Parts: sequence; C-alpha cells; structure tokens
Amino acid sequence: MNTIPRATVSIEDVYNASGIVGIRIRFNTEDLAVEVAHELSSAITIQAQRWAERSRASSAKSGPIAITVRRVKDLPGDARVLISDTDSDVMYALDPYAITEGGASAFEQVLIGRTATWARGGDR
Repeated sequence: MNTIPRATVSIEDVYNASGIVGIRIRFNTEDLAVEVAHELSSAITIQAQRWAERSRASSAKSGPIAITVRRVKDLPGDARVLISDTDSDVMYALDPYAITEGGASAFEQVLIGRTATWARGGDR
C-alpha cells in the first residue's frame, strides 16, 4: 500500500556508531519510478557521507546552501540521477521519466529544509 501522498517526500537518516550509513527516501510511487528510488537514495547517501567526513574539519562551513532539483533530459550515459555539488550550491538532476514535477518540487522543498543543519569542509 502506498502511504505517502502525491507530491510528498519523507527522508530518514540512518546512523550507526561510525556515522551516517544510509538515507531512506520515500516518495509516492506515482511521483518517483520505483527502479530509481534506490539509485537516488544511494547517491544522496554517498554525498552525505562525504559531507560528514569534510564537516569534521575545523574549517567546515554550515548551511544554508542553495538547493535545486531539476528534471533533465539526456543525462550522461545511463544515469537517471546526477548530483552537482559546488561550494555555493547543490543541484540534483533527475531523468524526467523517473520523477514527476510534483515529486521534484517536493524533494527540493524537503532538501531546502534540511540545509540549515548541513555542514561541509573545504576539501572537495
């Protein structure tokens, strides 16, 4: 049964003693293709783990950080998810056949809400 309403996203961080081990993202199955959900969760988990490593540095900067989620045709190769992470912003590009406009908008809003607690260091 699909318990997430349309255009709604739920994100849960999963930790163990050594830090973040996963990020679970829940979308309505009409907003995000099921086969892309794992790919998106994996990409964001890797990004969060890298940020966690960098945030331990004394030079770590904290949010807010500009966040955008875009539906982009013709991503490189077979990619359905691409994250562009720069010093000033993070852009999540998703194949438009994998996510609806409502799903992309809801995902962006959830991520914007989370950036106030994000921190990252200088080594990229």
